[in-house]
Amino acid sequence: MIAYRNEQVKLYPASLTKIMTFIVAAENMDGLSAAVIVTYDMAATYIALDASRAGFEPGETPTLKDVLYGMILCLGADALLAAAEYVAGSEQGFVDMMNDKCEEIGLKNTHFTTVVGLHDKDNYSTAEDIAMILEYAIQKKTCREVLSAVEYKYAATKKNPDGLTFESTLFSRMYGDGMPGMKALGGKTGFTDEAGNCMAKIAEINEKTYILVLCGGKTNWNNVYNTLSAYSVYCAGGIEYIPPDGKKYIDIVSSFILV
Repeated sequence: MIAYRNEQVKLYPASLTKIMTFIVAAENMDGLSAAVIVTYDMAATYIALDASRAGFEPGETPTLKDVLYGMILCLGADALLAAAEYVAGSEQGFVDMMNDKCEEIGLKNTHFTTVVGLHDKDNYSTAEDIAMILEYAIQKKTCREVLSAVEYKYAATKKNPDGLTFESTLFSRMYGDGMPGMKALGGKTGFTDEAGNCMAKIAEINEKTYILVLCGGKTNWNNVYNTLSAYSVYCAGGIEYIPPDGKKYIDIVSSFILV
């Protein structure tokens, strides 16, 4: 690990939970072309909770590939539940698989109760564990491809005649905020009132791959600037970045590793 602050402090991971949901889904799907049914309950339950949705309508049958991109790029709760029911028959059964995966990877301070990441006191992790989860994910071809996508087009259907476009929440915040020598490769963002703004990012700097996890940010842009500050301070090669406030720091819960 290159740098860290409070990396083993228990935190609420918000939508960073979905990285583990994504791993378990991708590893337990036999191909990506099979159709998945989206039910009314998958949409209605999370509309009531004001959760992010991909936009699949009840009765639609997106492919497993569509569902994977929907759950990562636009944080779609409908896509997550469709995948969970396809793989495990229920959200609880799928959550059990997520916790089994935590044990397999060797995580000591993570426990999941939901596939979506809405606040629950028993759905927790640490910055260090999230970095380990993302490091595991990018070793898998399908996971790396989806996590690195900028956008994905879902073809038109009778219920979605204009189709859907899923856009990466991470890349949408990084446009125009790069630096010489740094290439953003992908990752995930998240937010709840209890978790604050969270970001888990993969980047390549001078042909080396880094994972940076920041949690507890006060704003979306706070995490973007802290990310670039971390690269400037901790990565070799003379990269220089001065945030708008003139400071260079990692001031929130963080974990920064070289893969």
